[in-house]
Amino acid sequence: AAAAGGSAKRKSRDKSGDPAGGWKDRENTWAYVEGLPHDVTEEELQAHFSKCGIIGVETHSGRPKIRIYRDEATGAPKGDAVIGFLRAASVDLAVQLLDEVSLRDGSADAASGAGATLSPAASTCFDR
Repeated sequence: AAAAGGSAKRKSRDKSGDPAGGWKDRENTWAYVEGLPHDVTEEELQAHFSKCGIIGVETHSGRPKIRIYRDEATGAPKGDAVIGFLRAASVDLAVQLLDEVSLRDGSADAASGAGATLSPAASTCFDR
């Protein structure tokens, strides 16, 4: 099912001038994707999703902001991940263009054979 467009927002402390320490909206730059192949790699995800915008880079490691969820016991990918883009508009574009699109050029991605399902991440807590 296609996800609705629109970026989720969260509140963040405005440090630039509000003496009352007010809060401002911060756009969500993370996309959640499920239905991925269980052997998906960070490199595959970066190549696929960079079509929609610049993927952010972790400041401490220099690695792309891509988190593949893994089985705690085996370490194998579980079939879902989050992608951190530099801009919120890239999340919307990715949802529009890549929702239900196969990661591997038409090959079956999951047991159902459907493409990956993409949506804005429910939380922006991944930014640290």
